[in-house]
Amino acid sequence: MTRRSVYSVLSVLLLTILFLFSPLTRMTLSADAAVLSLPPVIVLTRYSKTMAIGEEFALIAVASNGKLPSFKSSKSSVASVNTYGLITAKKAGTCNITAKIKNAEASCRITVKQTSLTISPANVTLYRNGTKQLKATVSNGHIPVWKSGKSSVATVDENGLVTAVKHGTAKITAKVDGVSKICTITVKQPKVRLSASSLSMIVGESRTLSANVSSGNAPEWSTSNSNVLSVDQQGNITALKKGRAYVYAREDGIKTSCVVTVSETPA
Repeated sequence: MTRRSVYSVLSVLLLTILFLFSPLTRMTLSADAAVLSLPPVIVLTRYSKTMAIGEEFALIAVASNGKLPSFKSSKSSVASVNTYGLITAKKAGTCNITAKIKNAEASCRITVKQTSLTISPANVTLYRNGTKQLKATVSNGHIPVWKSGKSSVATVDENGLVTAVKHGTAKITAKVDGVSKICTITVKQPKVRLSASSLSMIVGESRTLSANVSSGNAPEWSTSNSNVLSVDQQGNITALKKGRAYVYAREDGIKTSCVVTVSETPA
């Protein structure tokens, strides 16, 4: 075969290859161009999320063009979001967290639940100096703030321990995440009874009065005339000189008396 014949054969083969593959090449190039001309798309890991107040959630956003999206909350008082898509629930309500790049955006609907709070018991009756531990159950585990509406009647510490101060009624409030519940504290007046309502004594004599107090608290003892007789805090009375005086036993504002007549010689 001559050189010219070889060139002729090669030319035919080359033309055949171009004829067969040029349409496919044109289609591939057209497809690539079409892909390149499509608008960008953002894909989120979640498109809705229910959260509790104080909860955090990381929202991931991927853009088809590889660019990093920016994040924004439609209501940051309900839920905020930082540069990296970390969402923090702040108060009950709904909002949209939007991831955005040029010509594309996608949103996740955030619902923040209202915190549930219960107190037990709801009503308590105590005497002065009595205590009661209140229990608060909070749906998201947050620690409530305790407060007494009338600390002169009953106080409460940061753990919900109530202490009765004097007779009356007080409202104890537990508050968390804008939700509050109340426990009503009733501090009862005690009943005070003495072992005697009247005594006759002579100068120098000692006697003991006993007091039955329904609250179980020890009463405060006093006398109306310390020149006639004295009394200590155990109810021990000593006659000092002739005369008449009262001995008082007092507990939480309730006072019961015994009249004591002191003479110089036995009656």
